[in-house]
Amino acid sequence: MIVGDLPQFTAVSIGWHDDVNDAREEIAQAIDRSRVTDLALFGSMLAAPATDLLSPGLPGHLNRQLPAYDPAAARNALDQAGFGPRIDLYFSTSTTVGRVATDLQDQLSAATGRTVVLHPTGDFFNQAALDKLPLFIDTWSADLPYPSDFLENVLRASSQFNNLRLFDNGLEQALDQGRAALTWDDAMKAYQQAEGLALAQNRLIPLYTGVEPYLVRPGLHVPFSGGTIAYRWETVR
Repeated sequence: MIVGDLPQFTAVSIGWHDDVNDAREEIAQAIDRSRVTDLALFGSMLAAPATDLLSPGLPGHLNRQLPAYDPAAARNALDQAGFGPRIDLYFSTSTTVGRVATDLQDQLSAATGRTVVLHPTGDFFNQAALDKLPLFIDTWSADLPYPSDFLENVLRASSQFNNLRLFDNGLEQALDQGRAALTWDDAMKAYQQAEGLALAQNRLIPLYTGVEPYLVRPGLHVPFSGGTIAYRWETVR
């Protein structure tokens, strides 16, 4: 047996509403994803910096080029745009996300020179009901290892869990194509296109994906993720 990390079908991202259109990419440049996982999530033990909305354990995952960490550029761009002195950051759930929010509060404040005010879970749901979430941390755990379980819930305009209130005709068409695809390859292509459209708008920036430490047996493979079959320590000790 060897120790390994099994990707979970969990993704955590930070999203923006329309009233911060001019600052999306700049705020993304103020976030060091590796620090988020190292300080708030105990390094590689529980999470890894995201390279995609879809976690590495899901089919369709890509290692995408996300906005690079550049705090000086972030502050300068926000100053040039006349961005205000305060950033309101909401987070949706759990103690873990609360630790992430606290670290992001510190990061964004230091990088941008703005005061970052945290709003807890109750405020998140109150503001979501009013469609007034300016900047927020959101999570989704897929029930099935398939892209639609994530993308249809988080990106589809009519979805209850589309907290961004994101609507894009091209994205909707790509999701429709993925749902109607007759082959695996066509479905993956359509879902990757839908995700790419959402990320290109800088409305949703992936932060990290969950991982869980396991003992694994070499040579056996998981059909979807291509990794090794994992065994919890309690079952083999």
